[in-house]
Amino acid sequence: MKKFNNKDASNNTFKIITEFGIFGVIIFIFLLYISLSQKISLENKIFIIPFLITQFIRGAGYFNGAFILMIFLLIVLQFKNINKESI
Repeated sequence: MKKFNNKDASNNTFKIITEFGIFGVIIFIFLLYISLSQKISLENKIFIIPFLITQFIRGAGYFNGAFILMIFLLIVLQFKNINKESI
C-alpha cells in the first residue's frame, strides 16, 4: 500500500521556517513568548492555542483553517493588554 502525501510539506512550521528563514524563527519565538505571557487570559489561550498547535503540526497553508486569524487574534490580545497597562 502506497502512502500518499507523506512528503507534501503540509506542515506550517517548516513552511514558515523555509519561506521566511530567520524571520520565521523569530515569529515562533514571538508566538511562544505571547503564549507564555500572563497578559492574555487563560480562557483566551485555551481557545486560541489548540488551533495554532494543530495548524503548526498539520496545517495545509497559511490561509487555511483560520491560521492567520488566530495568530492575528493572539497578537491583538497581547497588544491590547500592553496598552491597558501603560495607561
